[in-house]
Amino acid sequence: MAGSLEDVTLLMPDSVSPAAVAYDGEFFYAVNGLDARVFVFASDGRYIDSFRTVRAYRTARYSNAGNAFCCVGAGCRSGIYLLNGRFEETAYVPLESGSENQDRYICDAALSETGDAFEVTKRDSLELYARNGEFITTAARAGEGREFALWAQSGGVSAVYYYKNGLPFLTVDGEGGVLPGCTKMRSFITQGGNIYGAFSEGYLYTKTGPVYGAGVISRKPFGANAAKRGCV
Repeated sequence: MAGSLEDVTLLMPDSVSPAAVAYDGEFFYAVNGLDARVFVFASDGRYIDSFRTVRAYRTARYSNAGNAFCCVGAGCRSGIYLLNGRFEETAYVPLESGSENQDRYICDAALSETGDAFEVTKRDSLELYARNGEFITTAARAGEGREFALWAQSGGVSAVYYYKNGLPFLTVDGEGGVLPGCTKMRSFITQGGNIYGAFSEGYLYTKTGPVYGAGVISRKPFGANAAKRGCV
Protein backbone atom coordinates (compact mmCIF):
# COMPACT_ATOMS: atom_id res chain seq x y z
CA MET A 1 0.00 0.00 0.00
CA ALA A 2 2.94 2.32 -0.44
CA GLY A 3 2.15 5.60 -2.10
CA SER A 4 1.48 9.26 -1.55
CA LEU A 5 -1.06 8.57 1.21
CA GLU A 6 1.31 6.64 3.44
CA ASP A 7 2.91 8.47 6.37
CA VAL A 8 2.02 11.97 5.22
CA THR A 9 2.04 14.49 8.07
CA LEU A 10 -0.41 17.40 8.04
CA LEU A 11 0.02 20.37 10.36
CA MET A 12 -2.80 22.88 10.47
CA PRO A 13 -1.67 26.53 10.56
CA ASP A 14 -3.59 27.05 13.80
CA SER A 15 -1.86 23.98 15.31
CA VAL A 16 -5.19 22.27 15.96
CA SER A 17 -6.10 18.86 14.54
CA PRO A 18 -8.70 18.99 11.76
CA ALA A 19 -12.19 17.63 12.16
CA ALA A 20 -11.88 15.83 8.81
CA VAL A 21 -9.45 15.35 5.92
CA ALA A 22 -10.30 14.61 2.27
CA TYR A 23 -8.03 13.79 -0.68
CA ASP A 24 -8.89 14.28 -4.36
CA GLY A 25 -5.86 12.52 -5.82
CA GLU A 26 -3.74 15.67 -5.87
CA PHE A 27 -4.38 17.71 -2.73
CA PHE A 28 -5.51 17.19 0.85
CA TYR A 29 -8.37 19.33 2.13
CA ALA A 30 -8.93 19.79 5.86
CA VAL A 31 -11.89 21.33 7.69
CA ASN A 32 -12.03 22.13 11.39
CA GLY A 33 -15.78 22.23 12.01
CA LEU A 34 -15.56 25.74 13.43
CA ASP A 35 -14.47 28.15 10.68
CA ALA A 36 -16.01 28.65 7.25
CA ARG A 37 -12.68 27.80 5.70
CA VAL A 38 -10.91 24.87 4.05
CA PHE A 39 -7.18 24.28 4.44
CA VAL A 40 -5.28 22.90 1.44
CA PHE A 41 -2.15 20.73 1.55
CA ALA A 42 0.06 19.24 -1.17
CA SER A 43 0.19 15.45 -1.49
CA ASP A 44 3.44 15.44 0.55
CA GLY A 45 1.72 17.25 3.43
CA ARG A 46 3.12 20.72 2.72
CA TYR A 47 0.62 23.43 3.69
CA ILE A 48 -0.39 25.53 0.69
CA ASP A 49 -3.21 27.89 1.57
CA SER A 50 -6.73 28.25 2.92
CA PHE A 51 -9.84 29.84 1.49
CA ARG A 52 -13.29 30.72 2.71
CA THR A 53 -16.32 28.48 2.23
CA VAL A 54 -20.04 29.14 2.45
CA ARG A 55 -20.20 27.57 5.89
CA ALA A 56 -18.16 25.58 8.39
CA TYR A 57 -18.02 21.82 7.74
CA ARG A 58 -17.36 19.08 10.26
CA THR A 59 -16.97 16.23 7.74
CA ALA A 60 -15.38 16.02 4.27
CA ARG A 61 -15.04 13.04 1.93
CA TYR A 62 -14.07 13.04 -1.75
CA SER A 63 -15.67 10.75 -4.33
CA ASN A 64 -13.83 9.93 -7.54
CA ALA A 65 -17.01 8.49 -9.05
CA GLY A 66 -19.03 11.59 -8.31
CA ASN A 67 -16.10 14.00 -8.76
CA ALA A 68 -17.43 15.78 -5.69
CA PHE A 69 -16.91 16.34 -1.99
CA CYS A 70 -19.53 15.18 0.51
CA CYS A 71 -19.67 17.41 3.57
CA VAL A 72 -21.87 17.85 6.62
CA GLY A 73 -22.24 21.37 7.94
CA ALA A 74 -21.22 22.19 11.49
CA GLY A 75 -24.76 23.17 12.39
CA CYS A 76 -26.53 20.59 10.20
CA ARG A 77 -27.79 17.33 11.64
CA SER A 78 -29.75 15.66 8.86
CA GLY A 79 -28.50 16.57 5.39
CA ILE A 80 -25.48 16.37 3.08
CA TYR A 81 -23.84 19.11 1.03
CA LEU A 82 -22.23 18.28 -2.31
CA LEU A 83 -19.32 20.49 -3.35
CA ASN A 84 -17.27 20.71 -6.54
CA GLY A 85 -13.47 20.69 -6.80
CA ARG A 86 -13.33 24.36 -5.78
CA PHE A 87 -15.32 23.59 -2.62
CA GLU A 88 -18.36 25.42 -3.99
CA GLU A 89 -21.71 24.00 -2.94
CA THR A 90 -23.63 22.45 -5.82
CA ALA A 91 -26.45 20.72 -3.93
CA TYR A 92 -27.97 20.06 -0.53
CA VAL A 93 -29.61 16.68 0.04
CA PRO A 94 -31.86 16.32 3.11
CA LEU A 95 -32.03 12.71 4.23
CA GLU A 96 -35.38 11.04 4.60
CA SER A 97 -36.44 10.09 8.10
CA GLY A 98 -38.23 6.79 8.62
CA SER A 99 -39.11 4.15 11.18
CA GLU A 100 -35.78 2.38 10.71
CA ASN A 101 -33.61 5.46 11.16
CA GLN A 102 -34.87 7.61 14.00
CA ASP A 103 -31.45 9.04 14.91
CA ARG A 104 -30.96 11.75 12.28
CA TYR A 105 -27.56 12.99 13.46
CA ILE A 106 -24.95 12.35 10.74
CA CYS A 107 -21.45 11.46 11.93
CA ASP A 108 -20.02 11.03 8.42
CA ALA A 109 -21.22 10.66 4.83
CA ALA A 110 -19.72 9.70 1.48
CA LEU A 111 -20.79 8.77 -2.01
CA SER A 112 -20.55 5.07 -2.83
CA GLU A 113 -17.88 3.77 -5.22
CA THR A 114 -20.37 3.90 -8.08
CA GLY A 115 -21.56 7.36 -7.08
CA ASP A 116 -25.24 6.40 -7.07
CA ALA A 117 -25.84 6.28 -3.30
CA PHE A 118 -24.79 7.88 -0.03
CA GLU A 119 -23.09 5.80 2.68
CA VAL A 120 -24.12 7.46 5.92
CA THR A 121 -22.71 6.86 9.37
CA LYS A 122 -24.94 7.50 12.34
CA ARG A 123 -24.14 6.77 15.96
CA ASP A 124 -26.44 3.75 16.09
CA SER A 125 -26.46 2.57 12.47
CA LEU A 126 -24.76 2.46 9.07
CA GLU A 127 -27.27 3.39 6.37
CA LEU A 128 -27.59 3.72 2.60
CA TYR A 129 -29.54 6.51 0.88
CA ALA A 130 -30.35 7.26 -2.75
CA ARG A 131 -28.88 10.40 -4.34
CA ASN A 132 -32.20 12.18 -3.70
CA GLY A 133 -32.01 11.43 0.03
CA GLU A 134 -34.48 8.56 0.02
CA PHE A 135 -33.71 5.91 2.63
CA ILE A 136 -32.66 2.56 1.12
CA THR A 137 -31.57 0.23 3.91
CA THR A 138 -29.69 -0.18 7.17
CA ALA A 139 -26.38 -1.97 6.58
CA ALA A 140 -25.57 -2.51 10.27
CA ARG A 141 -26.73 -1.69 13.77
CA ALA A 142 -24.27 -0.55 16.42
CA GLY A 143 -25.54 -2.73 19.24
CA GLU A 144 -25.33 -2.10 22.96
CA GLY A 145 -22.20 -0.31 24.18
CA ARG A 146 -21.02 0.59 20.67
CA GLU A 147 -21.21 3.93 18.84
CA PHE A 148 -20.30 4.32 15.17
CA ALA A 149 -18.14 7.27 14.06
CA LEU A 150 -16.83 6.57 10.52
CA TRP A 151 -17.56 4.07 7.74
CA ALA A 152 -15.98 3.39 4.34
CA GLN A 153 -16.48 0.78 1.63
CA SER A 154 -13.92 0.18 -1.09
CA GLY A 155 -12.67 -2.77 -3.10
CA GLY A 156 -15.46 -4.97 -1.75
CA VAL A 157 -14.60 -4.47 1.93
CA SER A 158 -16.15 -2.41 4.71
CA ALA A 159 -14.08 -0.49 7.27
CA VAL A 160 -15.64 0.91 10.44
CA TYR A 161 -14.28 3.20 13.15
CA TYR A 162 -16.34 3.10 16.32
CA TYR A 163 -16.27 3.41 20.09
CA LYS A 164 -17.08 0.54 22.39
CA ASN A 165 -17.31 1.21 26.10
CA GLY A 166 -15.33 4.40 25.48
CA LEU A 167 -12.46 2.75 23.55
CA PRO A 168 -11.76 3.52 19.86
CA PHE A 169 -11.85 0.50 17.53
CA LEU A 170 -10.98 0.16 13.84
CA THR A 171 -12.09 -2.94 11.94
CA VAL A 172 -12.11 -4.13 8.32
CA ASP A 173 -14.85 -6.67 7.62
CA GLY A 174 -14.97 -7.31 11.35
CA GLU A 175 -11.22 -7.83 11.82
CA GLY A 176 -9.00 -5.33 13.58
CA GLY A 177 -8.70 -4.00 17.08
CA VAL A 178 -8.46 -1.09 19.48
CA LEU A 179 -6.38 1.98 18.66
CA PRO A 180 -3.89 3.53 21.09
CA GLY A 181 -5.62 5.77 23.61
CA CYS A 182 -4.01 8.95 22.30
CA THR A 183 -4.94 8.27 18.67
CA LYS A 184 -8.15 9.52 17.10
CA MET A 185 -9.28 8.80 13.57
CA ARG A 186 -10.50 11.85 11.65
CA SER A 187 -11.45 10.42 8.27
CA PHE A 188 -11.39 7.47 5.92
CA ILE A 189 -9.82 8.13 2.52
CA THR A 190 -10.51 5.67 -0.31
CA GLN A 191 -8.25 5.46 -3.36
CA GLY A 192 -8.02 2.77 -6.03
CA GLY A 193 -9.64 0.01 -3.96
CA ASN A 194 -7.44 0.86 -0.95
CA ILE A 195 -8.58 2.42 2.30
CA TYR A 196 -6.46 4.92 4.19
CA GLY A 197 -7.09 6.93 7.32
CA ALA A 198 -6.20 10.32 8.74
CA PHE A 199 -5.13 9.86 12.36
CA SER A 200 -4.45 12.54 14.96
CA GLU A 201 -2.28 12.10 18.01
CA GLY A 202 -3.21 14.69 20.61
CA TYR A 203 -4.12 18.05 19.07
CA LEU A 204 -1.15 18.82 16.85
CA TYR A 205 -0.11 16.45 14.08
CA THR A 206 -2.42 14.48 11.80
CA LYS A 207 -0.90 11.64 9.77
CA THR A 208 -2.29 9.54 6.96
CA GLY A 209 -1.71 5.82 6.88
CA PRO A 210 -2.99 2.62 5.26
CA VAL A 211 -5.93 0.71 6.68
CA TYR A 212 -6.55 -1.85 3.93
CA GLY A 213 -5.19 -2.72 0.49
CA ALA A 214 -4.34 -5.65 -1.78
CA GLY A 215 -6.38 -7.95 0.43
CA VAL A 216 -4.36 -7.09 3.54
CA ILE A 217 -5.39 -5.26 6.72
CA SER A 218 -2.63 -2.89 7.79
CA ARG A 219 -1.43 -3.26 11.36
CA LYS A 220 0.10 0.22 11.43
CA PRO A 221 -2.96 2.04 12.82
CA PHE A 222 -2.99 -0.25 15.83
CA GLY A 223 0.08 1.31 17.35
CA ALA A 224 3.17 -0.81 16.75
CA ASN A 225 5.12 2.05 18.31
CA ALA A 226 2.44 3.03 20.78
CA ALA A 227 4.56 2.23 23.83
CA LYS A 228 7.39 4.39 22.52
CA ARG A 229 4.95 7.30 22.11
CA GLY A 230 3.63 6.89 25.63
CA CYS A 231 0.15 6.05 24.36
CA VAL A 232 -0.35 2.78 26.25
